Amino acid sequence: MFQLFRRKDTAVRYVLMGLLGLIAVSMVWTLTPSGMGGASGNRSETVIAQVGDEQITIQEASSRIEQQMRNSGIPRTMASMVANNVVDGLVREKAIELQAQKMGFTVTDDEVVSMIKTILPQLFPNGEFLGKDAYSSFLAQRGLTTTAFESNLRRQVLATKVQNMISEAIIVTPAQVEAEFKKSNEKVKVEYVSLSIPELKKQLSVDDAAVKAEYEKLKATLKVPERRAATLVIVDQARTAAGIQVSDADLRRAYEDNKERYRTPERVQVRHILLKTTDKGPAQVAEAQKKIEDLLKQVQKGADFADLAKKNSEDPGSAINGGDLGFVTKGQMVANFEAAAFALKTPKQLSPVVKTEYGFHILQLTAREDARLRPFEEVRNELIGETQKQVVFDRMQRNIDAIRAAAAKSPEKLGEIAGQYNASLAMSGMMQASDSNFPEIGARPDLTSLIFSAKKGEVTSMVEAPGNKLAVAVVTAIEPEHPAQLADVADRLRNELLTRKATTELRDRAAQLLAKAKAGGADFKKLAAEFKGEFKAPAEFARNGAVEGLGSPLVLEEAFGKPAGTVTGPHMLGDSAFVARVVESIPADLSKLAMDRESVAKTIRDRQSREREDLFADGLVQKLTKDGKVKMFPENVKRLLASYGQS
Repeated sequence: MFQLFRRKDTAVRYVLMGLLGLIAVSMVWTLTPSGMGGASGNRSETVIAQVGDEQITIQEASSRIEQQMRNSGIPRTMASMVANNVVDGLVREKAIELQAQKMGFTVTDDEVVSMIKTILPQLFPNGEFLGKDAYSSFLAQRGLTTTAFESNLRRQVLATKVQNMISEAIIVTPAQVEAEFKKSNEKVKVEYVSLSIPELKKQLSVDDAAVKAEYEKLKATLKVPERRAATLVIVDQARTAAGIQVSDADLRRAYEDNKERYRTPERVQVRHILLKTTDKGPAQVAEAQKKIEDLLKQVQKGADFADLAKKNSEDPGSAINGGDLGFVTKGQMVANFEAAAFALKTPKQLSPVVKTEYGFHILQLTAREDARLRPFEEVRNELIGETQKQVVFDRMQRNIDAIRAAAAKSPEKLGEIAGQYNASLAMSGMMQASDSNFPEIGARPDLTSLIFSAKKGEVTSMVEAPGNKLAVAVVTAIEPEHPAQLADVADRLRNELLTRKATTELRDRAAQLLAKAKAGGADFKKLAAEFKGEFKAPAEFARNGAVEGLGSPLVLEEAFGKPAGTVTGPHMLGDSAFVARVVESIPADLSKLAMDRESVAKTIRDRQSREREDLFADGLVQKLTKDGKVKMFPENVKRLLASYGQS
């Protein structure tokens, strides 16, 4: 596990490299000429909250929502939950930043420089800064400005300082560690019978008379919501790139302008054996030192280093690979380890025993590469891709701007305009404000918002879409909200009545199922057949595992630690209910506590830190709201949430 002996700030590097991607996404709205406003250009229609002087827009929230769903693989059915959390999270982030400044937390230029050195080491070969031009150019190629990039770094450092202040006083006792270990590692095996509303609805019916009666009762309130149709003009990267050629002269010019990017630092590939000394007493440390010296002698006499690493190294991440750490550069490792690694000159050369804050190491060199400038021919293919991408991006921006301008003048000529710029057309069909899926570009709730803010014949602002596409839309039809006729809502009313009927039936059957299961000796397979439910006997599971057919074990929390035969339920889970019986309770193996003590303590500290941060953030938002520093714009929040299916 290489990170065991990397410097702490290396972990920060990976966090902040992720931040580069987040900043790049958020910067789209800043760098795109028409990205910030709705069709009318009225910012009040897009702002969902204001914290101090900072505004949070529908576009910013939508971008964060889509990114979270892509990164986490969250299904569209859970989009409304994500949307709610994102809105809350953005307000809390801005509030914490505002409070950090009020409390006097500052971020010095030296701290920013240190972060930049960590994130972008290629700008500091041999510790020397390449200069502002190289720095600006590097960021510009990623769609960033130095001002925006450094501003985001400062925000992150401010937030981290507040978090550290909140969590620094946390103390974890041995009793807490043992209790947490028991809770995390005990297991239970159950069997259960589940009933579901969808299955019950198949067994039930609602007649036309009931549907008509429901309509008559509700018709004064039943409306067919406003619907709109739009034609999309889509600029696609692949279509735009067709025919664009980059000359060899352009490639060589790009190479010369960005030479420093292609310098690689001196690096070594090493493997190691680690015997840890953390959390060990003097006697155990002495024993580890004796063992590592013996292992060194074995290797010096011809023993296979990789084999010894697999059997003896206490760095599990690398031990499985024979101790191999891959290539490393200066600045990635703690001082003693780095010095020993770079002192090795020839393959298979061994280091003496090296002591670091993590323990005792033996290192073996497997390869070495001197610092060098990669030649043009070696990077030519990279240059082609990068240069062509920039040319295509510029062309796409120009094309979408020209399309938008032409469509604003002659919306009836969209087909001709699209053909002129090798763009494609797509029809949305009649849609409601809660719809967000579009042909060719998928889910774009921000585009829905723009369409429902525009007048008939108007052109929306540009939006970005997955697959490197840019799109604008022209509103082609508007159907105002109107009273619903029975035919408009019959299917919906029938389904609602059926769901209501099935929900009542579910509660009744689940109660009967529980009573029979508690009667003693009941066969759960037979109960499943009797109640037309589903029988499951999943494998044993812990609290951090998963239950077949149910998902999270939290739905069966009360089953843990209970004796065999205990019946629990009925448990509600979405549109289903189930009754479970404990088959076996399996206590935690306390003999493994010593090995896991450190990680369990860290889990407790992290959880308590998050809880304290949540309490702090929630209280802070409430106070700032009371003081008028946090202002929400409910109608715009509703528009955002409606685009993700939440009323």
